[in-house]
Amino acid sequence: MKSWLTEQGFTVVGESPGGTGIYAKATVGQIEQSLGVHMVKVTKQGITYTAAQNAPNLPISVGAPVYAIIGLQPFRHAYKHMARKLVHGNRVTLDRHGLPSPNIANSPPYLVAEVLHAYNVGALGVTGAVQTIAILIDTFPNDH
Repeated sequence: MKSWLTEQGFTVVGESPGGTGIYAKATVGQIEQSLGVHMVKVTKQGITYTAAQNAPNLPISVGAPVYAIIGLQPFRHAYKHMARKLVHGNRVTLDRHGLPSPNIANSPPYLVAEVLHAYNVGALGVTGAVQTIAILIDTFPNDH
């Protein structure tokens, strides 16, 4: 991949540990020609960026092992979503063993058994011990 980038007029400026990422730079014209993208001006929050309007393309001979081409839309930044603070708990009490009572409001936090039940996989024999279970969503769940 590095040799292809150099052949296309890119300057390789770095590589991630383990060789899983290559960092390169080039002129807008070289990027458009090599990656088949149309670069446009995008203004976000008063700052103007040059960004790809369409998805990049690579020849199959070099593109097969490539998982992502990142940085063609520099106005996009990762950010944390705001977190909703629970005002009222969804558990009434702890039982005699110090464990939470059943979920009474169908709202987080959920116990492992409740997640297994929700996805109808309770018979898998999974206990949650030494496991991390996460459900990632882009918005708050609908309470209805």
